[in-house]
Amino acid sequence: MRSSPLMPLSSACSGCLPNTIERRMVGARTEWYLWNQTTAGENFCEKWKKHPERAIAFFEWHAKFVSDVKQLAAARGVDTLRRLLGNVVGTRPATLGGSATQNAAHL
Repeated sequence: MRSSPLMPLSSACSGCLPNTIERRMVGARTEWYLWNQTTAGENFCEKWKKHPERAIAFFEWHAKFVSDVKQLAAARGVDTLRRLLGNVVGTRPATLGGSATQNAAHL
């Protein structure tokens, strides 16, 4: 079985990003923390306290992203790759990159 150039991305995306988000229970409320590595004390999830639906949306988006990358990594053939890529980014961008899509399908 040949490996795909997207496999390292797929593996990295599967667990790393959610594992960097810290979850704390404060009373009955969940608080989320994703610390900025360049600015001490800055929490990228700060607004999730007032808008908990954003945390739900993020984790749903991440699950979909991981699924999309895994499907792209497993794609065999240019037609399959274009169809899957079209599902992710839209058909126009997927078909505009014709030679790039073909090159990726042969890796």
